[in-house]
Amino acid sequence: MTPHDVSRRGVLRWIAATGIGLSFAGYASASDGRAQYIVLGNGGVARRLEREGFDVVRELADGAVLLVEGPEDAADDLGGIGGVEGAVRNVRFELERPAETEIVEDYDENGGVESDWYENLWDKQNSETVAANEVATGEGTRIGIIDTGVDYAHPDLTPNLDEDAGRLFREGEIRSGVEEDIVVNNPADDEQIQRVEQDVASDVNGHGTHVAGIAAADPESGVGGFFGSGVQGVAPDAELISYRVFWWEDFSDEDEDPDWGPTTTTSDILTSIDFGASEGLDAVNLSLGTQPFPPRVHQDEVLRTIRLAYETVVRSAVNRGTVVVASAGNADTDLQREGLFSLPNSTKGAMSISALGPEDERAFFSNFGTNEIDVGAGGGGYETDQKTFAGIVEWLEAGQPLRVSDHPLDEGDEAVLFLDEHGNVTLDPEEIEETIIVEAPAWPYPFNLVFSATSPLNEGVPYGWKAGTSMSAPNVAGLVALVRELDPDANPSQVESAIKYGAESATGRSDPDLGAGRINALNTVELLADDEDSGGNGNGRGP
Repeated sequence: MTPHDVSRRGVLRWIAATGIGLSFAGYASASDGRAQYIVLGNGGVARRLEREGFDVVRELADGAVLLVEGPEDAADDLGGIGGVEGAVRNVRFELERPAETEIVEDYDENGGVESDWYENLWDKQNSETVAANEVATGEGTRIGIIDTGVDYAHPDLTPNLDEDAGRLFREGEIRSGVEEDIVVNNPADDEQIQRVEQDVASDVNGHGTHVAGIAAADPESGVGGFFGSGVQGVAPDAELISYRVFWWEDFSDEDEDPDWGPTTTTSDILTSIDFGASEGLDAVNLSLGTQPFPPRVHQDEVLRTIRLAYETVVRSAVNRGTVVVASAGNADTDLQREGLFSLPNSTKGAMSISALGPEDERAFFSNFGTNEIDVGAGGGGYETDQKTFAGIVEWLEAGQPLRVSDHPLDEGDEAVLFLDEHGNVTLDPEEIEETIIVEAPAWPYPFNLVFSATSPLNEGVPYGWKAGTSMSAPNVAGLVALVRELDPDANPSQVESAIKYGAESATGRSDPDLGAGRINALNTVELLADDEDSGGNGNGRGP
């Protein structure tokens, strides 16, 4: 997710970690060195904890989940306090970043182009977003982006961004305002580490800005050379709120070279969900998640308690009216098989979104599973990696054109791919073991990825392509805003039902790849509008 110059010497490894994956990075501690714990409890447990000398930092889900600070190795002591149903150390996660992301490398001095980018937005074309916006635009609704932050200066996002409502959730604290922060454009290069004064909810990575643009970018609001060149969000009039849960941290020892990585904690993600619900947001989008866990981890007290904490907080948020939208993950794993699960998408109450390509087939990296996927949405890539990368050689040779109409290949043309000894696509001459010819798809690389806003501070340019279930989830979060505009009183279950009912390829069963189907914004809003006109119950199913 950092800027790069695509060259023949580069190995395209982005698909190995598309989106945001969370890997274990130790346990969280308070600023004074005390240990942090996640505690499950019933009413009144906070007072008992404090009487035993523990500090209750945060109460979530009406006090059913608590962030507590105390001495090391105190989990057993906590578990023995009356009303405590589980207590584990607060887990710290490091963000697993894609090695490669395509960004626009060539743009004029004003940052603008002749017209908007709609021709590149196959995900919006497939879901008929523009036509849906004739019926609803998300006006009066609010979407929380729980991510790496949102670029507070991006012209496509600033009109919709509630700057004052943005928050940073860091190690138990909820911060607002302006602070000095660290932005690392290239973790391997000390010269790319910046210390900047910016709003605490501003993007420090680039991922969150891309996600926010998919959900609610306003293509007509650009300024300073961007006017008329913006990307299209599903809900261009919805209000965006940045809930940043990642920050950069040096994981190296004192005598080692810096090892920068974006990190977060379980409690910060849980707190951001709970805070969004307390603020009455219509949706919170979580384009992040763990790798799949096998069912035997239910025997692990830490992971079992963390899963229960997620279930409790998500259930509380949904009961208060906030739709929780989560990416399904990018491990190409059948989550239904043998009881596998990942967090937060496998949490009951959260909508789990798979990634589809331009032909409405599951992208080859997306997780899937019967009863695990609610709906599918545009996330980038095709059903195979070779089909996804078809056209990359010709695109580079043509000077990396920015518009799909300028790609040198048409559908059905011959496309060259270079493979290494393992059959993976490579552009490194020293690794090429085989050259093959494949048929170019209708959306050759990189145009089958998802095009959206990017952060100039983090990535150097205002637009680019990314792929992953991280990109499919905000397409659904934006659709939640359209539903809520038309039916403000719909509860999360009714919102979810309306989205599923309006989806295409819906069979009434849980398809392992698509769930109820691929979202169609136009179908969804028209069904709701027709339902209201006919005096229905507002969920798209009539009286």
